[in-house]
Amino acid sequence: MKNNFAMHAQRVNGTIHVDVSGPLDISRAVDVLHFLNVYARAKQPIVVNHCNLSMVHKSGMDILEKGLQTLSDLGHPVCHVG
Repeated sequence: MKNNFAMHAQRVNGTIHVDVSGPLDISRAVDVLHFLNVYARAKQPIVVNHCNLSMVHKSGMDILEKGLQTLSDLGHPVCHVG
């Protein structure tokens, strides 16, 4: 298990690709969602890869998944893999 949380983002052909890895707790999930909200406002497509996350608490993953779904429900082009 990775001990350090990491988030890497890059733009590829107009799409923002975000990879997150390491232990996920509630505060880190909220940080990821704040970051994604900035890009979602610009209506840029976002692909989030979170398959390398480990859960510190199940609620961290729940918050991240619900937040991604909320962004999608609001019409932001968000896709998540993981």
